[in-house]
Amino acid sequence: MVQLARRLTNLIVIGTASRDETTAWLEELGSHPVINHRQSPSEQLHSAGIDGVDYVVSLTNSEDHLAEFIKSIKPQGKFGLIDGPASLDITKLKQKEYFTALGIYVHPFPLYN
Repeated sequence: MVQLARRLTNLIVIGTASRDETTAWLEELGSHPVINHRQSPSEQLHSAGIDGVDYVVSLTNSEDHLAEFIKSIKPQGKFGLIDGPASLDITKLKQKEYFTALGIYVHPFPLYN
């Protein structure tokens, strides 16, 4: 995702990682900055002088991070996910005024034969 966003947009791409190896990998791919998803991303963004983001893309564990997404995304922001969580109450994003959510379910095997 980092490579696509950097190549196709002029956005600041913020990655999340918790290990030194994955942090270094994301930095090599062009993520700037990289924040730790095991700590409060919204607080780390604020500490870095970023008061909110326009786009959030979640690739895994979306339901675990929804509260932080809500704190981090700006009004009228865009939220996309591909992980197909068992449950995800995106109505909590209503407080962000006219947000857009897009979900894509990716399944490794055919659902029908």
